[in-house]
Order: sequence, then C-alpha cells, then structure tokens
Amino acid sequence: MVPQSSGETLEKIYINLDSTVFLNHRKKLKSEDQISTALKKYVSTVYFHTIFLYMITKKKKYSITLGIENNMQEITIDEYVKDIFDSYYADFLLNFWYGRVNDKFERLMKIIDYIQKIANEFGIETQNKSETRISLWTSQYLGISLIFECNEEENINFFYSQRTTSWAYNGERTDLHDIIPIVFALFIKQIGICSLYFTDVYNPATGADDEIYCKYMTPFQISHDFLNSNKEKQLKFIQKLISSLIIFESNFWALFPGCPCEDCRNKLGYEFDYNWQIPEDKIANILISINSSSELVNYCERTLPNWFYFRDFKRKNF
Repeated sequence: MVPQSSGETLEKIYINLDSTVFLNHRKKLKSEDQISTALKKYVSTVYFHTIFLYMITKKKKYSITLGIENNMQEITIDEYVKDIFDSYYADFLLNFWYGRVNDKFERLMKIIDYIQKIANEFGIETQNKSETRISLWTSQYLGISLIFECNEEENINFFYSQRTTSWAYNGERTDLHDIIPIVFALFIKQIGICSLYFTDVYNPATGADDEIYCKYMTPFQISHDFLNSNKEKQLKFIQKLISSLIIFESNFWALFPGCPCEDCRNKLGYEFDYNWQIPEDKIANILISINSSSELVNYCERTLPNWFYFRDFKRKNF
C-alpha cells in the first residue's frame, strides 16, 4: 500500500492486490465466493485504515523519526503509514478478519446444505448453489423457482421467480407467466407464508409491452416464524417453504384434466395446446364488456392448463 499526499491533502491510496500478505491469505480460501469477498474486504480495510492512520497522525501533529543504522531520521507520514502496512499491520488485519469470516462462511454453508438436504428429500431440483445462495426449481411445466440468499450478517432472505420455456409449451407464454404466479400467490397467502409483490419482466428480445417474459415475486408480510430469532422455528419455516412447492404443484394440476406431459396430452387428445386465432366477434364482445381497446392486448386459448386468457396491458384489465 502506498499513500500519496500533496501538502495537507491525502490525494491517492495505491493498494497492491498482488501483495504477499493478501496472496498468502487467499491460498486458505476454498471458493470463488470466499475469494471475491476477501478481495473486497482487503481493499476496503486497507483503504479506510490508511485514511484513519494518516488523518489521526496529521491532526495530532506527530513528528515521526525512524532509527536507521543508529541514526534517527525524520520521515513523512506517507512513509510512516506505508512502512506500517509493509510490516505487520496488514497481516494482523487479515488474520483477524479471516478467522471471523471463515467461521461465518461455515455457518452459512450449514444453512445452504440444510436447504439442499430438505429439497432432495422432497425430490426438488436444486440449482446455482454457492456458499450464500441456492435456487430450488419446481418443474418445466410450473416454472417456479424459490431462491434463498444469506448475507454477511447471516440473515436468510428468499424470493420467487417464474418462467416457462418453449421446450415445455407451444406459443407465446404470457398467459402462463401471468396466471400461474397469481394462483401461487393466493396459495402462499392462504397457508400463512407471506404475501407476494409482482414485478413483470417484458421480453428483452422483442421489447413488446404486452409480452411477459418472466415474473419476480417478492415476499412481504412474511410469517413471524421466519422473522423469529429462534433458529429452530426459522428452520421449520424453511422446511414449510420448500414443501409448499410440492403441495402447490400437486394441487394446481388437480384443477385440470391432467398436466402438460406427453402422456396426458396423448390420453386426452386435444386438438390444440395453444391457439391465438380467436374469432373476431368474441374478441369484440370482450373489449366491450370490460371497456377495453385493442391496444396492447394479449389473448389466447390453451389446454393443459385449460383456460381462455385476455389481458389489456394499457388499462391493466384481465
């Protein structure tokens, strides 16, 4: 680390990311998340401690001398601060921080591993696992993901997203990305987990304002069992969160003659699975009945799930 001052002002701080001190500590880390966190912490710690040492020394008007070959030589504050970091101070800071962060990462990994264990017991696929994050995925037909994240304060947060793909469904899928999250939100509220706030993501490829690409679902009014500081209650609530995915999927497809799998489709023999060629008189009657216009509307008929969908994005009517 090299501070650079001009007169009374500390203008720049150069931090060596290839320093022996940092590289020696980085060898102890096991993952990219830990290395990334350590790098950010190293830079911020050195930066703010340098400012503190520089300013307190300058404010107190200390005169600093250094013994060199039995001679005492006066040195600048820049040289003094640089020498401290070159010696033991940076090593002390990293040793102190590493011991704490390593314990923290281990505790966070236990939470993530617990979530993965429960998901595996329920047969739910897990994705994108790291020390601080894991995603649970229902199925290609439902498209709901439950994402858990842990922060440095060891708080656990969760949110949902929903997106289906053309591998599972034909046609444009706005109806699926609109109706499934609404039904899911009603279910989650009914069983006492939380309420959900929706954020629509429109198709980034087409830029169309009447085509929902996916939906994010942010929890609010969350059950006190999750917010409770009692870890046992919190872990039980996490188990309830995970099991609710399986319960919802089972109940959702029970509303229809079957699910969108090939076996169900072959058994039921529908003439189509997606149809957007709706008779003009039917659309005209809908527009009149809900006082809508033909601008920014999306509509279709679908089988498995079986529904007729119409939405006016300009007036936000269903």
